Amino acid sequence: MSTRLTSAQKILSENAELNARLKLAESIATQRASELEAAKKELEQLRAERTHYCERVVLLQEELSWIKSQYYGSISQKQDAATVNPDQPLLFNEAEVLTAIAAAEEAHQQRTTQVKAHQKKHTGGRKAIPKHFPRIPIEHDLPDEQKICMKCATPHPLERIGHELRECYRYEAPKISVEEHIRWTYACTQTHEHVITAPNPPTLLPKTMAGPSLLAHLVTAKFEDNIPLHRVSRQLERSGMDLSPGTAGTWVNTVGGQKVLPLIKLLNAGMFLESLWHMDESPLQVLNSDKAPRSDHYMVVRAAGPPGRRIILYDYLPSRTKEGLKRLLIDSDGTPYRGKLLTDGLERYDEICAELELLHFGCMQHARAMYFKARKVSQLPGSRTLANAAVEDHIRQIFAVETRIEKLRMEYVRIPAIVTGCSGRT
Repeated sequence: MSTRLTSAQKILSENAELNARLKLAESIATQRASELEAAKKELEQLRAERTHYCERVVLLQEELSWIKSQYYGSISQKQDAATVNPDQPLLFNEAEVLTAIAAAEEAHQQRTTQVKAHQKKHTGGRKAIPKHFPRIPIEHDLPDEQKICMKCATPHPLERIGHELRECYRYEAPKISVEEHIRWTYACTQTHEHVITAPNPPTLLPKTMAGPSLLAHLVTAKFEDNIPLHRVSRQLERSGMDLSPGTAGTWVNTVGGQKVLPLIKLLNAGMFLESLWHMDESPLQVLNSDKAPRSDHYMVVRAAGPPGRRIILYDYLPSRTKEGLKRLLIDSDGTPYRGKLLTDGLERYDEICAELELLHFGCMQHARAMYFKARKVSQLPGSRTLANAAVEDHIRQIFAVETRIEKLRMEYVRIPAIVTGCSGRT
């Protein structure tokens, strides 16, 4: 009996030891599995970080290449000579090139050309002066003693047989004159009553000495020719007119801030009738502003209308917010614009077009610039290949169509001018 108990106790102790070892093995396996899972997660994290840093390195290399190209390279978007002319490397194949040149020269010498009778006026390579400029004849004659023929036995006067003509441009400085508006007054000579004076003619600035022609010159010089008003004042001073830059600035501000507002409202109303708008904004600095001195303000340009009837309006915005840009697409009566909008790809316009239900188009000029940037600085061959395909196969064809349209438009504009010149009308 005691032997059986001893054997049973021995078996139980062995089982307990095995159970303990089994539990220890299970805990070790569980710990190893958790460590392996943590190692896998760490490996995935390291791989993601490696991919991120590799992409970051490529991006920084591209940005560095772009900065270097902006500082030291050419900003032209023209292609290199090898891309434009693939046959250029043949210039270094001397034997083949010389053979081709000899064959071309032989074909050139054996050519036949049929020429019709014609007359051609040679101008010495210079463009003729247009006929619409008035001509001022200035005669240059010989002295009387040179008008006598002294080679004959009996001296006799020479006969005028023709002349030689040379044309050159003549420039006259602006002339300043004074308009005297005389308003006649009438009255009854019997009763000495009923006095009537002719009314004043309409003028932009009635209480000033500025005539419409002078105001037009100031506005054109300031905004079209980009000449500061103090320089315009100096130009007028050389002609004898005393006009201070402050007075000229007051006149220009009054015309731009008050007198042309009805015209701007009409142009703005006309823009809402067009089916396509161009919209872009440019940063500028404003000296008198509540913002920081180096903060950007914006001038928004809106353009619409066909060639010859183009409407271009400028609107100032202190900041380029979505609400400010959206306000320009809503008419004064609260009616939003319904049409197509072409922009440079600013994300705010996507939200505005979605809210106003507009068709939003992107500018191909900006898209082409980005593809040229990618082709110039990209470190990945696939990116350069994609950029080349976009520029060569798609964007170039679009610009070629626009070039043909522009040529046809110029020919269409030139034809009436030629006909008018031939008919003798101005």
